[in-house]
Amino acid sequence: MKRCIFFVTIICIAFSTKAQKRLQPMSLITEQSWEKYYKGWRREDATQQMIKFPSLMAALPSALYIYCNSENDARLVVRQIVLNKEAGPNVKKTKADSTEIKTDRATALAFSDLIEHAVMTSMYIGERIGFDGTRSFFCSSYHIATTWSPVGNSKKLTDILEKAMVAVRNHNEDELKDLLPEVQSLTEDFKKLYPEDE
Repeated sequence: MKRCIFFVTIICIAFSTKAQKRLQPMSLITEQSWEKYYKGWRREDATQQMIKFPSLMAALPSALYIYCNSENDARLVVRQIVLNKEAGPNVKKTKADSTEIKTDRATALAFSDLIEHAVMTSMYIGERIGFDGTRSFFCSSYHIATTWSPVGNSKKLTDILEKAMVAVRNHNEDELKDLLPEVQSLTEDFKKLYPEDE
């Protein structure tokens, strides 16, 4: 009996460790619900995007949009909801704020590739539900993947993209380019998760 419990525990740990390396694709039902409640956040013209919806007890929603469709349109845009400090009695307490930074196409493409490979190597795992984390959505073309309170490679992904959001807010292209080694390393990690051709 002890051996059986030990064996099951080892399998569960091995599976959860493997699952933590990936994002989770959204089911059609979840995606339809997402489109209904978060309409206006997804940008069809962006090459890739990360959209964050924190829990009610955390910060306000924000998004990172990556554009690298042409050499003339290589930029990263951050959109966030901020508190409206000038709000009077009949004025909304929050407002949308947008910041962008133009960069070279290679830099924008590196961030775009990172999100694309993270989304394309996503897999279904047991849903973790809670109220204390941040749900992040990653959009690549017509595919959407998500993570809640990320760990492993998903955590590295959200950390890198949050640093990129800070660089965009600071209008600091050097800070953005300093992230490129991390971006390229994690992109290679996600590429290793593709199934091998036989």
